[in-house]
Amino acid sequence: MSWMNFQFDKFEMEFVFSKDVSCFQSILNSFDSAEFINVVTFSISTKENILMKSILQATKKGVPVKIITNIPGRFEEYFSERSKSISKEKIDRYLAILNPEKYDYLLNTYFNFESHVKIIMTDEIAYVGSANFSDMSNDNYEAGIVSKDSAFIRHLLNEVIPELERSSLSYYGSIENNILLNSIFDLLRIEDYFQRILSDISQTSFYITGKDYHTGKEFNDCKDSDEELRWRRLIGTVNALEFFSDHLIELENVCFNYDEDLQSFKESYDKSINSICSIVGKIGVEIEAKRRFDEYGYTLNLIEKMERDSKEILEYNDLMELAQNISYQEKENHIHLLREDLILLMDTINEYIDTISTGRNRLGEFIAKYGLFNSRINNTNL
Repeated sequence: MSWMNFQFDKFEMEFVFSKDVSCFQSILNSFDSAEFINVVTFSISTKENILMKSILQATKKGVPVKIITNIPGRFEEYFSERSKSISKEKIDRYLAILNPEKYDYLLNTYFNFESHVKIIMTDEIAYVGSANFSDMSNDNYEAGIVSKDSAFIRHLLNEVIPELERSSLSYYGSIENNILLNSIFDLLRIEDYFQRILSDISQTSFYITGKDYHTGKEFNDCKDSDEELRWRRLIGTVNALEFFSDHLIELENVCFNYDEDLQSFKESYDKSINSICSIVGKIGVEIEAKRRFDEYGYTLNLIEKMERDSKEILEYNDLMELAQNISYQEKENHIHLLREDLILLMDTINEYIDTISTGRNRLGEFIAKYGLFNSRINNTNL
């Protein structure tokens, strides 16, 4: 079945009809809390406009953005040098406003010269309608639908956007730069994932009273939480770090052929990440061992040992009380050591996140070094 026949009949939606205001303002309002932003549009104004300002602010906060757009004023054929010159100026301006470097390489742009689709969406809300995403659209009568339906959003994300992307040209012309840009997006997702894990650990194991993870920590035994679930999350964190230890695998076979500095960066990065994962693995073993301390079993073993080793006969109740006191102290010692291990785990995850962030910045430098846009986009140069 052709992708043009996609249908989606059941979803909650709101119909919007407007003039002199933005049809998609509710989506712009969601940018601050978005995990990602996708925009499909025929045109974007090359003058300052509210959409691109909002996208710039979102990327400054680490939100990845994908834009699929046409280029108004670009034609397959030019019948005079004057018309070609006018189009060249328009295309150059259009490419300049969408330069990923301006957005810390968190904007990934595709060009589709057969699309007139208008979609703007985040992970929580989507607009589909008539409005181009420029302030000039506010002067027109525009209509569309706004939906928060999760199934509809998944349909756009998993079916519609990928199909448009497959038939589009990417901003950069080289395979290497596209791999580097995709690697930046992958690192951002991993960084965000572990930021949430770090928050989860702090909320389930500690009361946080200060921004510095070396201060303001108080161990919280989380009486109101599911202890087994909490510890499964902790051990899962260790496994996840090991799973993500090879972030930049795609760089291996393609990019090293043209840049020795990139190869050197990759080797240094891998060494740092593997060292951190090794530390986290050891911490995970220590955490699992300490949290399994069996106070009751320790008490019974201690009573047997005291009965066997004691030179004087003690009443069983006295032995029990003595053994329980020693066991309690041993448990408190395990909790203290466990607390230290958890702090070390959190600090090491922070180091992991910092390493990823530094890696993203370095990859951006390599893109800037070889940042030629796709020559097929600006056909006035041909």
